[in-house]
Amino acid sequence: MHLAYDHQLPFIINHFFKGASGIHLLEIAPSLLHAEVVDEAPAGIEDDGELYPHLYGALNASAVQRLYALSIDGEGGFTKTEVPFHL
Repeated sequence: MHLAYDHQLPFIINHFFKGASGIHLLEIAPSLLHAEVVDEAPAGIEDDGELYPHLYGALNASAVQRLYALSIDGEGGFTKTEVPFHL
């Protein structure tokens, strides 16, 4: 599973989701994951030396801390609105 660190969100949103709707974001606590996370070079985009986290295995629900709805404009700007959820 492709993941991103918080500081990587603007690049990811601008590259893949500019102008998209219906996008949600999970905030995950890495220390609670059961599967391995590996920082790797990106696939399918220009490699600028930045490493992105990839989850190798199932995402256990107990690691999910928050759910956000993203509002993304055509310029790639975005806002996060927390959405209540229950496991």
